[in-house]
Amino acid sequence: MWRSGQAKSGQATSAGLIDMRKFEMHRQSDETGVSGIGKVLEGVVFSDGVTVIRWLVSGIEDSTSVWPSVEAFKAVHIDPHPTNHTLLIWHDEIARD
Repeated sequence: MWRSGQAKSGQATSAGLIDMRKFEMHRQSDETGVSGIGKVLEGVVFSDGVTVIRWLVSGIEDSTSVWPSVEAFKAVHIDPHPTNHTLLIWHDEIARD
């Protein structure tokens, strides 16, 4: 995580917080059959580390959730499912290419 004191690439703000970062989550497979494959959610990590995600699953209303950190989100939706071959794509890293 990139909180105060652990900034990546000079992203720290004057308050010591890190700029907000947008990301997408892509899955190559779906072991549960719920979220599907390809781009399945969009998210943002705010400067204080709070992470908000929005599932892109058709037919499911109110699919937005708030997490205390990206690590907490990953511990539930990525780490327990290694066979999904999940990839987080960070928009700020795409913009630098």
